[in-house]
Order: sequence, then C-alpha cells, then structure tokens
Amino acid sequence: MFLDINAGVSLNEFRTVVKNVTVRRGARHVDQVEDAIEFLYTWWVNPDNSTARRKMLIDVSWLLLLL
Repeated sequence: MFLDINAGVSLNEFRTVVKNVTVRRGARHVDQVEDAIEFLYTWWVNPDNSTARRKMLIDVSWLLLLL
C-alpha cells in the first residue's frame, strides 16, 4: 500500500512507515530505534506541520534504503 503524501503525512502515518521499515530491516530494540528516528526527523519549529513531516519521511526513507 502506498500513501498519497502530496498533501502531507500525519504523525500516525509517519510512525507506521518507520515501524514497518525498522521491523523489515531486522533492527534490534525496535521501539528505541523508532523513537530515535522520530526525534531526529521531527521539524521541531512546528512538529504538527504535515508537509514538513512529509519531507522528513522522504529524507529518512532514503537513509533507511542506504543502510
């Protein structure tokens, strides 16, 4: 299933994608990895900005694909 992220990404969608990727990659301590990724890729100026969250999701997706 692909998300339509043109209008932005909700926090729940962001967390779901991060969880799916960390589980598929076989990460140890999945909860801590998810928390760390969410912390690093949150736009703290306005954490509720769904379009900024979309950009961060794209950024973290490229990073996770490279690992």
